[in-house]
Amino acid sequence: MSDATAAIIVAAGRGTRLRPLTDNCPKCMLRLTRETILERMLKCLTLYRVQPIVVVAGYMADKVQTCVSALRNTSEADLKVVINKDYHQTEATYSIYLAMQRMKVLKSVVIVDGDLVVDKCLVGEILRTKGSSALVDLSRAPTDEDAKVKLSEGRITDVGKHIRKNDADGVWVGMAKLTGALLRRFSEQVSRKDLWKDWWSEPLRCVVPQEPLQMVETGDKFWIEVDTLQDLTIARNYCKKEEQASGNGILS
Repeated sequence: MSDATAAIIVAAGRGTRLRPLTDNCPKCMLRLTRETILERMLKCLTLYRVQPIVVVAGYMADKVQTCVSALRNTSEADLKVVINKDYHQTEATYSIYLAMQRMKVLKSVVIVDGDLVVDKCLVGEILRTKGSSALVDLSRAPTDEDAKVKLSEGRITDVGKHIRKNDADGVWVGMAKLTGALLRRFSEQVSRKDLWKDWWSEPLRCVVPQEPLQMVETGDKFWIEVDTLQDLTIARNYCKKEEQASGNGILS
C-alpha cells in the first residue's frame, strides 16, 4: 500500500496565533494528550510504513530534533530533520524544496502540514489511492482564511486561498500524496525561487490543470489544522475521546 512512499512534514513555522504557548515551543510540539502534534503524525505515518519521513524544522528547531531523535531511537523508522534557517522570511514551498534536496529519487511522497491532526483512517485512505490525491472536506463551509479547492469530476483543478469562498467546491485539508508526472512537475515548481515565499498551494496549482490530482473526501472523519487556542482545545478533546475509545490510544 505505502511501499516506496516517503513523507515530508512542513513544521518550520512559529505559530504566532498560539502565543504565549509558542513563545518557547514550536507549534508542532504542542501537546495534545500524551503526545505532541508532531509525535502523533510521525507515529501515524510509521504505522502505515511510510518512510523515509523528513521533518522540516525552523523555529526552535532543536526541540523538533530532540523529538525526532527520541522516536528514531525507539523505532525502526527512517526519520530525518532538515532545518530551514530562513523560516522567518520564507514559506512552506522553500521548506519542501529543502526536504526534496535531501531525499533520494522519489516515486511517491506524502506532504503534510505540521499543524494537522487527522483521523488515522484518512492517512490510510490517501495512501491507498492510485496516483496523486489530496484530502478535501466537502461539508465544511469555507472561510476567507481557508485554503480552498475547485473540482471537476472528482479532480482538483485549483487550490489556494485566492479562491473566493462562494466559488469553492471544498476546503483543502493540508495533506496530499504526489506521484508520477505530477510529482516531477511539482518538484520543478518548488525549485523556483520566486515561489519560495509562498505556501505550497502555489507550485501545486501550477501543475494540477495538466496532471490529475484526485480528491479524497474526509466525510465525517475528524481533521483540524491547529492555528488557534480554540483549535488546540478541539484537537485535544478529540484525542482524549480517541484514547478513551481505544483504551491505550490508537497509536500506542
